[in-house]
Amino acid sequence: MKCFVALSSTPDVIFFDADTPFKTLIKEKAKKLGQDEQDQDEQGVNLQVVGQYFAPLFASFQVLLTAGNAYNSIKSEDGTTYVFHLFGEVTCIALCGDGDEDEDFLKRKTLAFQSFVGFFYGPVNEELKPSSVAEKNYRWKFLSKLLRQWSELTKTEQAFLTEATEQLIVKNELNAHYIKLLEESLKAISRLEDITAVHGLLLVGTRLLALFSSRAAMELNPSDILLINLVAYSTFPPPSPKLATPPPDLESRGVAFETPRPDADEIFYSPIATPVLSDPIFSGPRYSTPNVSTSGNPGSRLGSFTEADYKSISEDDQMTSADPEVENFLKGGSLPNFSSEHFSDARRQFLGRRPSLPALKEDSEDEENPEFSKKDRETFVRHKVFLKTGHCPFTPYVLHCIEIAPGIVLAVVSEIPSAQVATLICHALSFLSPLLNVIDAPMGQELGRVHVKSAMTALEDSHRRIAESARRNRKTSRIADKVRKELPLRWERLKEKGLQSFLENIVEDSSIRPMTVDPEMENATSQLVNMLHAYFKYLYFKKTKSLTDELCIEKVLAVFKDLEGDYLLAKALKNVPAIHYQQKFPGLVHFIYVDRMTNQLTAPSLDVTGGEDENAWLHQHLRKNVWRHWTNFRRLLSQGYMSASVRDSHFLYSYQLWCEDQTGSVLSWDSSSSFVRDLRPPSVISVKFYKDLLSTGYWKGQPGVAVHCYEMMCVHVGVVSTEHAAKQSKKLASRLWDESAVNSPANLL
Repeated sequence: MKCFVALSSTPDVIFFDADTPFKTLIKEKAKKLGQDEQDQDEQGVNLQVVGQYFAPLFASFQVLLTAGNAYNSIKSEDGTTYVFHLFGEVTCIALCGDGDEDEDFLKRKTLAFQSFVGFFYGPVNEELKPSSVAEKNYRWKFLSKLLRQWSELTKTEQAFLTEATEQLIVKNELNAHYIKLLEESLKAISRLEDITAVHGLLLVGTRLLALFSSRAAMELNPSDILLINLVAYSTFPPPSPKLATPPPDLESRGVAFETPRPDADEIFYSPIATPVLSDPIFSGPRYSTPNVSTSGNPGSRLGSFTEADYKSISEDDQMTSADPEVENFLKGGSLPNFSSEHFSDARRQFLGRRPSLPALKEDSEDEENPEFSKKDRETFVRHKVFLKTGHCPFTPYVLHCIEIAPGIVLAVVSEIPSAQVATLICHALSFLSPLLNVIDAPMGQELGRVHVKSAMTALEDSHRRIAESARRNRKTSRIADKVRKELPLRWERLKEKGLQSFLENIVEDSSIRPMTVDPEMENATSQLVNMLHAYFKYLYFKKTKSLTDELCIEKVLAVFKDLEGDYLLAKALKNVPAIHYQQKFPGLVHFIYVDRMTNQLTAPSLDVTGGEDENAWLHQHLRKNVWRHWTNFRRLLSQGYMSASVRDSHFLYSYQLWCEDQTGSVLSWDSSSSFVRDLRPPSVISVKFYKDLLSTGYWKGQPGVAVHCYEMMCVHVGVVSTEHAAKQSKKLASRLWDESAVNSPANLL
């Protein structure tokens, strides 16, 4: 039983998505209340009953939040887990009663939903539930599909597991050729349509093949690239290769490809004491002689771990032993490599008939859903999106997704006129929102970084420029004319209510939670915020220019007529061959390497395309354990542990997060700091975990020196010693850095 609901401060249900068991539960409650046939939405449930079901939880959460003793999750007697997350005036509640999604996953889901809302609606969260019922149903259906697609990809794709961009690796000549095609397509769009196309992304499944940006364009944020990838994949999903099933002969023998819980003496973490080797982990310049260990800090605050401690971190580690024949196979070295015939069926599935381009409807037919085009176009859709830039967290753009071939999508990002006003509005809202007690962090956290008088001067300038923008639009909109007249008056009224003295009190004691706001000041702030939201909606939620000409889209498709889709789709299934590294690093089975400066992922593919193939099923077994241990390592990271290793029956899993300066020298970290435990779960889509980690001086380096952050997880066969695996990890990290796109002439990110 699963459910995801978003509630306003009223509380009113502003988003709802649930599986069949939970909907059945709500229908039964509605029937008992005699409301089973009243106010049913498109999903066949009564939203009032949904609100009544969550009302006690919402009230409890709000009361304790106000008292400064908030909680993030609860678990009921029947095992149902509830996770709470507050952003703006929206309270999200994620529920799981079947054990399929644990608390950590539900937390990530709520943070991902927050990112989706900001990506499509900017700071105007009330757009989750517009007044039009048809429009509300469309938006809820779209967000539900996106949330479920994210959940599925997080469980199946390494790029979404690590929240990093996986680049499709091709020869440099082909790479340069595809970038040239992107440049030509953007020029064709700008020439045939009155649109300023600034970014072009060529996506093959979930992998990024090429990215081109115009010279004047703002750099794409890593989280925006992931969300664009998710939207494109969700809109035009490629036919999925059939996953392998367990071989009948192994099933008949009752073989279970599960592994027992590791012994306590085979679990190592840093910063606690572990077997000490000759050199510190990832020490010295990048090109120095490899010398790695898993040694830690004996004086760590957390002391020693026991078997029970690891059990609490990984709840599903109670496993059975594997067949001796399988164990011998695994100890023999690298996993079997896929041969070319494994891709033949997948290519035939992917390369179906190219859909013909249907006649496109005019914008007037999409007026019911202004920010999304209806999914009645086989090769083209568009979305209003708000991207993170250096100047504004919600910079408005239009995202166009064009299906070049099955599984291959061109994503084009175009600018919107008057986008600079969004920066002014978002700047004003960032200071005004704390006055309404609608943020889930200490109120002085942001304000304390800025001198109050400077902040007031900046706010004064922002409101003046917003009013000037409204003056220019007053002849075409009553909303703009109202903003021009009333915004300066409402700003002056708020200042008269003691805004500056209130902000000074916040800075003096930023730990106060919640702040007591004078009712008159709160009312003045609310009126000003509502006006800013209304003007933001007028500017960026109305119809804007986008690709509408069939000839233009045909021209774009013609640019990519020789794309070699057969090769690209087959390459995407086996992007980084594991055998290439297994031959050079004996005992290595798999690895995940992420450069958090560019947020790029390098990892051998774990996709299974075979049918009744025993080796393919072994890959599934490995993939399941890679996901499980990566999740466990991320839990440890959120507790302040930068490295860990676990010997889990047939395999040795090791993890390391480290930072380097510009010379490649590894920086030590301050183990006495508790900052990392105060951050939200490690994530890129939803929060700036890595950026915040580096910006706080958590790593001991020279002030003002750029710091590079890396993550790596290696899987070795169980017979490999911890010392040997650590040394190999050092060599592998250096080799991957040399091969990475950061140092390639054709750098995409």
